[in-house]
Amino acid sequence: MFKILKKLLETLFAIVLVLATIITLYVKLHPVFGGKPDKKDLERFKKSKNYTGKKFKNIYPLNMEKEDRCHGRWLWYSLCGKWWI
Repeated sequence: MFKILKKLLETLFAIVLVLATIITLYVKLHPVFGGKPDKKDLERFKKSKNYTGKKFKNIYPLNMEKEDRCHGRWLWYSLCGKWWI
């Protein structure tokens, strides 16, 4: 019984490890994720009033700090499209 369970867990771990490796390689190597813009995109960027020549600037100040207790509400909103409060 324990041999079967051990073999099952080893197989499951191997599958998760292979999937994690494939996903990591895809994100690191696929040109959509962090690729360099072509000339057409650069021209479009230059026309934007928020483009400073090297990067975009935010129109409004952006606070990236989040409270730990609100993650559940954000997840619910993302999945269901409404607040539960």
